[in-house]
Amino acid sequence: AKELNAPCALRYPRGNVLEWDKELDLPPLVLGRGVFIYEGKDVMLVPLGTMMEEALKVREFLEERGISTGVFNPRFVKPLDHDALRHIGISYNLVVTMEDHVINGGFGSAVGEYYHEQEIDSDLLSIALPDHPVKQGKREEIFKKYQMDAESITERIVKRLEEKR
Repeated sequence: AKELNAPCALRYPRGNVLEWDKELDLPPLVLGRGVFIYEGKDVMLVPLGTMMEEALKVREFLEERGISTGVFNPRFVKPLDHDALRHIGISYNLVVTMEDHVINGGFGSAVGEYYHEQEIDSDLLSIALPDHPVKQGKREEIFKKYQMDAESITERIVKRLEEKR
């Protein structure tokens, strides 16, 4: 493994510890490399951190509607997994980044900038909090209000796909 001699930040979000990864056989961490959880053909969900829980639900909802959906766990914000993101941007009709952060200057923005720099013409939908103060509250209430819960995300994706037709 490559040794990292640079600053590092770990984020501990509010709420309960998620245990979705215990069900998956994930490979060891490699700096700057994500991992494909599910392959798909139409939509690729790219959830960051705790948004994986919502992404797995969204995938189920989309698959029930006949929309082939993959899930990619980026594992890192910096460095981005350029190889995987290139493959995703070229291969899928819609790429959906998901984060429980502010949209401006966030993970989705970084993916969008990378696609722009590499001239990858991908349809990108970024799910994140708006760029204004958000009242404190229960995670479920905030997610529902800002259409970041699994049901709302599913509807946003279906609407975007319908607009593309």
